Amino acid sequence: MKKTVDLANELEVLPEKILNEQLEIINLIERIDGLASEIDGLEIEIKGEVLVAVDESGKKAHPNDEARKIAFIGACKEKEGLQELIRTRSELSTELQIKKASLEMLNSRQRNLRVLIEFFHKLEAN
Repeated sequence: MKKTVDLANELEVLPEKILNEQLEIINLIERIDGLASEIDGLEIEIKGEVLVAVDESGKKAHPNDEARKIAFIGACKEKEGLQELIRTRSELSTELQIKKASLEMLNSRQRNLRVLIEFFHKLEAN
């Protein structure tokens, strides 16, 4: 079993580890938000193109909502870079969830160490 001093030493370094994890989470959130904005911009651009598209005779290429939805989905799949942005956002979202779980573990460890140190301190006092 660890000595009280060892537990205290571990407790002493945890705030910095927690801060670093929090900063990484903030960075990931900012990156995800940036990607979401880029994706939204490209999707708005595609929707605009689908909405104004005309055929050879000058009539709307996609005359109803269902046709526009299908054209939008197809155009999104073909839009250069869009799928890569979506994949990257998904990967970063997974990484964010892992970081959040890690942060929760560090916070739990910090709480547990405080309780253990207090317990051992009381034992040593008796």
